[in-house]
Amino acid sequence: MTSQSAISTRKVPVVGILGAIGSGKSFVARSAAVDVEPPWLVLDADRVGHEVLREEAVRTRLVELFTRQILGADGEIDRRQLATQVFGELPTQQAARKQLEQVVHPQIRSRLLQQIAHAAHSGYAAVILDAAILLETGWRTLCDLLVYIDTNEADRHAQIAGRGWSMQELARREASQWSLDAKRSVADLVIFNDLKTNSATTALRDAILSWLKAPPGTSSHAESSDVTTIAQEPGKAASQNGVSSFVKNAASLCDVKWPFDEPRPFSGMALPLVCSLTNFESAWWCVNLSIWHQPLKITSQLVRQPSP
Repeated sequence: MTSQSAISTRKVPVVGILGAIGSGKSFVARSAAVDVEPPWLVLDADRVGHEVLREEAVRTRLVELFTRQILGADGEIDRRQLATQVFGELPTQQAARKQLEQVVHPQIRSRLLQQIAHAAHSGYAAVILDAAILLETGWRTLCDLLVYIDTNEADRHAQIAGRGWSMQELARREASQWSLDAKRSVADLVIFNDLKTNSATTALRDAILSWLKAPPGTSSHAESSDVTTIAQEPGKAASQNGVSSFVKNAASLCDVKWPFDEPRPFSGMALPLVCSLTNFESAWWCVNLSIWHQPLKITSQLVRQPSP
């Protein structure tokens, strides 16, 4: 997942947090790092984006592109006003969003890299990168592990309503992001957040701690039950024995080329994907397994049985 050039300049592992708008992923990310020793640094890309918008050069360029209508009474960028111009299905809005991204995304990435580099020399054991558009920007290449925070739709919509957003606003913003199925499909770990208890926070903390214990260059140091502690949605069973064991055993039987765009820096550990297999995910696995060039030994106990 991470380029070799990035690995050579950064020694601290980075966990990227994925999830839907309103899934509580930011709260889970922050909470998981509380009182951990050695500490973990939580980077909020949205907060970094706010800082970038306050830079004079960026503000000047955006006013040139979108006029002074995007400025508030204090002379700073009004993010809500800017959002009306860049989120939506109109061709003008889509073109405006691309212009905005070309201005701010390189600046955000640069700041994130600086803070990751600082963490590597400041005693942090890991970095948690919370970025709503982690995949859309290509920032997944900064990460060694991707975790998807899931939740049910009703609770998610209640969270969003609490922000004062309409469902139309949600739809406009989600249209500019990867689909939820696509986000789940690239995650190494899926954790369900019930938005009521701390189960997701505990699951994320335990998963990262177990992952960090596995030394680089070793194969599947921890058992899947140690690595994939997961808070599940009621009524849904995670296919740990089916998926995690399959991936873990397949990785140990051959020199696996992971189905991602770049090699894993902490590559020896075959961290399993934990989720219920939907048709989409089953198809994704089948396609990517078909491109592996090494033989796979699949035994009967690793084959997931059909649901009754």
